Amino acid sequence: MAPPAAKWKYYPVTTLPAALDIVWCRFPEHLDLGNPGPKSRPGLIAETALSEDDLPEVHVIYGTSKLKHDTRPLDFFVENYQDMDAAGLYQATRFDMDHHLWLPWAQEFFVPPSTKYANPAIGHLSANSLELLGIILKMRKKAGFK
Repeated sequence: MAPPAAKWKYYPVTTLPAALDIVWCRFPEHLDLGNPGPKSRPGLIAETALSEDDLPEVHVIYGTSKLKHDTRPLDFFVENYQDMDAAGLYQATRFDMDHHLWLPWAQEFFVPPSTKYANPAIGHLSANSLELLGIILKMRKKAGFK
């Protein structure tokens, strides 16, 4: 699950995003997985939970603007302008389906992108994106991915 709770400033449970929402996340870097990354980027919420201490946690999938269509065809892409708008994304984004973590729903990891947002949740997947995600998940399963 998520890194230890003692050092984080948790958001209230009532602000937890829903599964398949897009959030602005300081996703940890490979070498420092227990701490927030240096910059914010989009994250796709896979699921939410409460820790053993009743603290909110989210399972988040790493998002990047480095699309890599040729080398990462089984990742999830949001590229259509209407889908990007619904998700709150300002540019085409690839969600790396193999790069995901449980993180505390805390201010250190999740930062609103600007003062116009009350919390780090910036959007959600459109009906079209949900359909595309379903197709990718089926393709990944056939290919032997989890």
